[in-house]
Amino acid sequence: MAKKKQAAVSHNYDQYPKKFMDDLVKELDPDLREFYLSRQEMRKKGFEEPFEDLAIRIWDMNVNGKMREEELRAIWRSNRKKITRTKRSWYTSLMTNLEQCRPGEGHYPFNDVYRMTTDLSPDQWMLVYGTASFESVIRQRTKMASDWAESETSKLTEFPAVRAMTDKKMITALQHDLLNNEFQIVHDKFKMNLEDIFISYTDGLVDGGYFSNESKKYPVPKSETDVVDLIPLASDGTRKMALTIGQKAFGDKNFCLALDMKDRNILFYIIRSAVSGSFDNSVISIELGELAQHMMDGTRPGKRQYDDAENRCYKLTEFTYRRIDESGKQTKAINYLGSAVRREASGKVYMDVTLGPLLAQEVMNNKVRRIATEEYNKLQLKTSKVIVLAMQRERIRAFYRMKQDPTQECATTFNYNNFLAMVNFKTANKKKNMAAIKEAMQEFKELNLMIEAFSVDNVSNTIRVWFYPLTETEQHDLVWTGYDAIADESAVV
Repeated sequence: MAKKKQAAVSHNYDQYPKKFMDDLVKELDPDLREFYLSRQEMRKKGFEEPFEDLAIRIWDMNVNGKMREEELRAIWRSNRKKITRTKRSWYTSLMTNLEQCRPGEGHYPFNDVYRMTTDLSPDQWMLVYGTASFESVIRQRTKMASDWAESETSKLTEFPAVRAMTDKKMITALQHDLLNNEFQIVHDKFKMNLEDIFISYTDGLVDGGYFSNESKKYPVPKSETDVVDLIPLASDGTRKMALTIGQKAFGDKNFCLALDMKDRNILFYIIRSAVSGSFDNSVISIELGELAQHMMDGTRPGKRQYDDAENRCYKLTEFTYRRIDESGKQTKAINYLGSAVRREASGKVYMDVTLGPLLAQEVMNNKVRRIATEEYNKLQLKTSKVIVLAMQRERIRAFYRMKQDPTQECATTFNYNNFLAMVNFKTANKKKNMAAIKEAMQEFKELNLMIEAFSVDNVSNTIRVWFYPLTETEQHDLVWTGYDAIADESAVV
């Protein structure tokens, strides 16, 4: 009997992170804000809502959840074409009306200047226009209109005869200028790619200590049923982690490298691709060049990196991690990718991959966390980069514990075993590993990243960490919609 396909899950974040929208509004051209507020004070029709709300609405309405560079550039080009057409039309109408209409008539474009010839005394005119005559002012305005029409960067709201426009035309012009300004900010600040504002991850990338902070080799077993014993998860050696390694990805090599940050970068990109739209556990098709670039943290890859990214995808299907309890019973098995197949089409190479069962289920259930890419990229220490996801999760949990019970601190105490479940250390040297952990804590603190303070108890080998409480924006952006703190705290991992 055929297995019934699960319905696609659409993720419940708002269209764009609150942090992004807040940053976008802060960077907007102050001239556009002033243009809007001045007309709002005059109670012009269409200028009623707060400027910030208009800016967010215009972005959402026109961009509609798009994140990828090519999609954003296409919308930006379309808006710029509309601005160019409008400028051409307005300038043509201005010149026609200057020729056909006399000052004071309805369609004369500079009636605001003409009215001043009757409303102002000669002294008042002198204060505004100096010694220039009415005809001279009109020639200046006409030259300004010509320069405005020829400029590629001029705004519709800078049209020299904008005061003659209807309220409807003015608000429409402002909206086009506003959208163009927003795209310019996205270009300058975010390099036209909004997918990289946050790193999306699931607990499957956090728990178990599967990723190493240093280069570490494993022997490739002679058969796929052989098991490689890894460092115990508990210092007393009662709980262990084992690894079954397939042989397909390693050829004639007698060793393979432990999963590292490059492997995790690949998984970051695959998870991002899965959550960027609807996900139904089907094949995720990714261009190999993009995958290699993300593996290298944005550095331009060469052929060697292309090959490396492809082989790492195969490796991620071959590694099966197994948790063994005190009695020797397997309690959990995880492999990150279910399959990986190379495919060539239209002169490009793609990797068609599927997520392993655990990651697929977490993504399907919308249990996806986030960390700001800008903050993640500040970290220099390898141990910091390995444990940062776990620390972010524990910060979230500590905050919601405090929120439910204000008598509690936004803090957590970690023992050595907790960190063994976060990092696949190269050695079992407890002293060396604790030193690396302390260095990571210090880096977090110095960067003001998540951790406000920490204290070390060298007798019990515990570290008490005080986290910065989540801001309102972080509460919106870092956890999924409908986040249940109690269920998250008690989740079996």
